[in-house]
Amino acid sequence: MALISCSECGRQISNQAKVCPNCGVPIRLSQVTIEKTSKEVKKMQVMGWVVLMIFVIIGLVAINQNNTVLMGVGSFGIFSVLIYIFYTQIKKWWQHG
Repeated sequence: MALISCSECGRQISNQAKVCPNCGVPIRLSQVTIEKTSKEVKKMQVMGWVVLMIFVIIGLVAINQNNTVLMGVGSFGIFSVLIYIFYTQIKKWWQHG
């Protein structure tokens, strides 16, 4: 059983409750779905930013050492992660309007 906040009074209630025991407002199940998907999307975005920083560091090291192979890896990685971050933004928009 997970706890969610009532949209009307803000009190913590069970996600299985049909109505809030405090104020009587009907509880919509979509509130729980939005909360879970929002956390999933946030985790995906944080992971994308961390991986992006790793590839930026690889690219900077490659430039410093004048290593064309690492420059290619860094550039490809940065491009790939930017697409991934863009994907998470689209997913967030699609799920939450």
